[in-house]
Formats: sequence, C-alpha cells, structure tokens
Amino acid sequence: MLSTEKNNNPLRISVGSDILQKYADLVLQKYSNYLRDWTIEEKDSENFVYFNRKAPLGCPLCKHIHDKDQRWFGHVCASNGRFIVKCFRQNSDERGVVFECDSSIAEKIQQNNKNLSLASHKIKGPGFSKAFVKMPSWVKYNEALTATETYKERYVRPLPNEGDIYVGSPWETGKTYVLEHLTISDDARRIIVMDNDLTDLNIEWIKALRKDKLFSIIYNTYHPQEGKTFRLAPNKETVLAELWDWAKRMSLLPFENQTSASLICHLRKDVQGIIRTLKTDFPELQIKEYHGKSDPVEKAHDFNNVEESWSNVDLVAYTSTLKIGVSCTNPKFERAFCLFNSYIETNAGTNQMLFRMRCIKDYVCHIEQRSSNAPITEKGLFQWLLNARRECLPRELQNRGIFPDIDSIIRNKDVPTVRLWVAYMLEKFRSRRLFGWRMVDFLREAGMIISIIEPIPKSEEKIVSLSQVVKANSSIVKTEEISDVSNATIVDRETAEFLENKPRKTLEEMRSLDRHHIVECYEVSPESLTEDFISKYGNYNHMKWFRAYRQLRDAGINNETAVEAIIRKDYRDDKLAVATRAERHRICLELLRICTPAKDIDDRARYKADDVKAHIDSPESTSYFQGLVPKMARVFDNTDASRSAKKSGLKTIRAKLGLLNSALYATYGLKFKAINKKLTHYHLVGSFDNNDSLELPPYQTGKEIYWENGEDTR
Repeated sequence: MLSTEKNNNPLRISVGSDILQKYADLVLQKYSNYLRDWTIEEKDSENFVYFNRKAPLGCPLCKHIHDKDQRWFGHVCASNGRFIVKCFRQNSDERGVVFECDSSIAEKIQQNNKNLSLASHKIKGPGFSKAFVKMPSWVKYNEALTATETYKERYVRPLPNEGDIYVGSPWETGKTYVLEHLTISDDARRIIVMDNDLTDLNIEWIKALRKDKLFSIIYNTYHPQEGKTFRLAPNKETVLAELWDWAKRMSLLPFENQTSASLICHLRKDVQGIIRTLKTDFPELQIKEYHGKSDPVEKAHDFNNVEESWSNVDLVAYTSTLKIGVSCTNPKFERAFCLFNSYIETNAGTNQMLFRMRCIKDYVCHIEQRSSNAPITEKGLFQWLLNARRECLPRELQNRGIFPDIDSIIRNKDVPTVRLWVAYMLEKFRSRRLFGWRMVDFLREAGMIISIIEPIPKSEEKIVSLSQVVKANSSIVKTEEISDVSNATIVDRETAEFLENKPRKTLEEMRSLDRHHIVECYEVSPESLTEDFISKYGNYNHMKWFRAYRQLRDAGINNETAVEAIIRKDYRDDKLAVATRAERHRICLELLRICTPAKDIDDRARYKADDVKAHIDSPESTSYFQGLVPKMARVFDNTDASRSAKKSGLKTIRAKLGLLNSALYATYGLKFKAINKKLTHYHLVGSFDNNDSLELPPYQTGKEIYWENGEDTR
C-alpha cells in the first residue's frame, strides 16, 4: 500500500527555478496587498519559494498578525504539478492554498521525477534514513494513507526499498501518536518505527494489526543506557551542593586531569542564576550557556560543531534550546546536573535534553513536582486517568469507550490495547503529576541504575543557602535584561518587519524587537518606555492578557456582542484555539454576571461582603460553578483547579472564589478578592490597575467610564 511504486510520490522533488518563478508570480499577484516579494532558496539540494510580507496585516492564511519571523513558503506537489503555499504559523497538518498551473508543467515535473525515481531503485542497501534528509518536513503522502486525527498522515512514509514502511513521529516534537486507525498493507515486509519513550506500545499495536504475517520491526526508542546512574535529589539545594562540590574539585585540578559536565534546566532563570553565581565563585572555569536570551550568532556557530566548540569547556549549561539536532560524543563530559519542572516539558522532550551528551555516566536530578497531586498507588494512577478522560474531553465524548471503571483497566493492564490507551491518555493531557513517574520509569527501562539521594538535615545555623544566592543572582540577570531592552535601539515598524524576517538575528536586534513588541502591544511611544514599565508589563502573560482585553473591546460595542463576533470569527477561521478563547471570554463574563455583584471586567467598584456572599451562594451561582468544574480542564487547561474544586465540594466561599479567580486570571489577569484582612469588602483587581503605569488605552485605564450608578453608559 505504501510502496514507492503504488504511492506515485518521488523520493526527490525535482523542480526548476523557472517553474517556481511562474508559481511565485501567481501567489504574489493574488496576495499583492500582503506580500512584498519572494526568493528561491536551496535547502537540502532542493529549491523552495519563500514569501516576505510587506505590512503587519492579518495573515490571509492563518488569520493572525505575525509578531515574529513568520514567512510563507511554497513547494510543488510532484504528483499533480500543483503549487502549495502555507504560512509557517500553520500546523503541519493544516491545508495550504493550492495554485493550479497548466498541464504541461505537471507533465514535465512528473517526467523528471519518474526518471529520478527509476534511478533510485537501482541503489541497494539499507540507507533508509537518507530519504528523509532530502524530504522537506511538510511533504506528505496523503494519497496512500488511512489515518485519523490521532495519528497524522505525515508520520508515515515509504522507504527506498519496495515494501518497506517508515512509521514514526519527529522526535523533536516530544509527542506520541496513536496508531488506532492506521492500516498497513499485507505486502509490507519490513516496518521501521521511530518514536519516543512509548514506541513499544505502538509496536504492540502494529503487531496486532499484522496477525499471522511474517515481518520484522526495527525501532529506535532510545539508545541503551546500561551502567549509567540516575540519582534523584529531594530538592534543588542538593543538586546545587553537588554541582558546587564538582566545580571546587575541578578548579583545583590541573587541566589534563579535569573532566567536564553539563547543567540541564527547564527554566532559563535557573541557568542564568546558577551560571552567574558559578562565574563569581569559580572564575577560572570555562562555561558556555545556551537559552532563549543567549547570543544567537554564538549559538549558531557553536552548534555547527559542538565537538570543537566544547573541547576546552568545563561546563555546558542549556535549556530546551539544545534539544534538537545537537549531539556531543566527547568522553570528557562525564556528569550532568539537572533541574526539571514537571509543568514545562513533555517526558520525551526532556529525555532528548538528557541524552544530548552521549558519554555522561552520572546524572543528578531534581524534578520539581506537585507532590500532593502525584498518584502513588496503581489504583490512584488509573483513577487519575479516568478523571482526566472525563474532565478533558467534550461532554458528548465523555463516558464512551471500553474502560468504564478502574478495575477493568487494572485487570487488563498488560493487554497491548489497554497499555496503548494509557500511554495515549498520558501524552494527550501532558500529565504534570506523572512527569517524574514516567520519566524515571523510562530511564529504568533504558537500563539506568536509579537511586534516591537522602535529604540532608537543615542546619540550625543561619547560613545563606546556595538556592537563595542563585535566586538573587537570577533577579540581577533579569534586571540587566530589562535594562538592555530599555536601552535597545528604537526601530520603526518597517525595520521591525525586516528584523522579524531575518533568519539569524544578533542579540541587539532581538532586544530591539522585544522593545518594539511591547510598544506595539500597549500603544505607547517608544521614547516613554521605561525599565519600570517593562518590568511590570513586559512579561508574556501580561501582554497576552492585555491583548485579550483588546480583542474583547475591539470586536464590538459591548462584551456580549464582542463574544458573538469572536464566535463568528471562529467559524470563518475554523480554528479550535480561537474557539476556545471565545469560550473563555463567554465563561468569564457569565461568571461575573451570575456569581458576583461586579458588572463587567472593567468594574472596579467595592462591594460589601454580604452582597458578595449572597451572589456566590445563590442556587444559580452554585449550579454554574458545578458546571464550570469539568470545563476548567478542557477550556482553561487547568486540571489542578478542577481537582481542587472537586475535593473541596465547593462548599465554602473561599473554594468558589478560587475557582472563579482561576478562570478570570487565566483569561485577563483579574482576581475578585477582598480589599482588607477583615474581608469587609471585595473588588475586581487586575494587573494593569497601578496608578503609576504609563498611559494606556481608555478602555483599560478607566478614564472612559462604562458604569455609572449600576448602569452601562456605552
């Protein structure tokens, strides 16, 4: 079914620049208001067309205004001669815009590629990975697949040898895809499976599809890690103590006797604070650090040849910026110090970060886990799975399936389909609670020796801990970054557009873009931007909340009309993410109207505690809160709030306010809370309600009054 001959898709797309120019002109003609020009660039011995925009307008393809480097790209579908254009912001499984051309061009392309395909069949030997190097990631084999949304068709490809099939997900995404409705032809002789920590489950599923058929499976779940040790630290301080002990010993040894180490963190602030402190305490150590704010030019240079760049380095510190495409086999690197947060990365992505250094023998790791939510027993684990399933699926899909209760899962836990379902649920909801459990289980399966470091008793002496010093240095680095952004070169919109489309930016250019994005978001003058303003409002969440305010206001004359406008936009764009945002708007507005005396998100009046209690404890409010509990997971991506509400039973005002504020804060950065410790009055307060903030749009500063004597004046 997926053989090269039956697929009719070549392994190499041979398209000349003259043909690409004709297609590019068609695209430019249709989108002349948005696109400025196009270029043909060679990548992996192939020519592709890249389109640059000329104005910060809403993208006609993804319906968003691009904040960063987001170009369009185009390629030719060799099977029919069509030219497909997509925006880089679109997902790989989203359809692009198709441009038809005359049949002679299609015939020419097919003939050229037919000759190349015939020549490729003469080459024998395994070499299957070479086929993927030449294929752009967005080239699909749609015609030959039967798949559902749970397993995207782009992850199944034919191999050079007839009958061979490649099944897998790109390892850098850190996701596992379920082969639930994938069909594999009977004439497939060999299946090569490439995936992450749950590949064995997919393999079991493939075997079930191929009963009584002779075939072999080659898979690459992970490199064996026999003999390596993975020591779990009870806290961050233990990891830092081990790191400082190593640094002290290395600084006293002659160069020829020194060994190197890596520092792997999920959070950039951890890397920055630790490295600044280490450089102060051990200035003789040679340290490299890589994260989202490090110099991109230096990063690109070092990543091009890490063996040479790190040959004389004592410590390499990195975040997830290093997890794709970089691998070091220098035996000098023997130890790794790791600080992970269960809510930052997927398990597969974290495992890739761990194994970038191939020769490390000893890992010391602390996983910051919300221990109160971590299932300890097997029954607790499967109970969580059932809860996740019920909470996170749309109502019409809940309570369907083959596992109605915990006991049936445990009884059949060794059946491949059950194991696959469990794996799918864990990956689908990116379990924060089970992060450490799954990660350690994966490493144990890989052959590593797992041990737990006993906690060190706290000293009674008042000594400043390493964690406190690192935290202080992290704050200093943050202040310096804010100062750099504040003093960055002011760029106009046209220059910002040019920088966003620039493939490799300098550190100064990145800071200028950061400054420009803040100015553009809040509509303030570049000259008036201060360090204090950046510190308060330059955070990603603050900008997200402010855009949510603006979206609500700009969509209509009042909030109810605005939500309806956003919903109508959803149907035009057919975007689940936008639909979810609209649902968040609607829920928050209904929460305020039904469950509090506040009239709107702009209402900053003070309300007596008795009035607040009367609203929150009313039968209508209680019913609405109960209906909100399952939505917290599905709409607001907050299973913790959902579980907490279930545990409390929503019997107290505090529990109900907690649920209400979880929704308001996620959407607008707002909270409805008491103004004093005596709880005599409550009010709605937001992140932009400071008196010393710069001039913001009227609908946010309150200068445009919406409510007078309880009436809407708009």
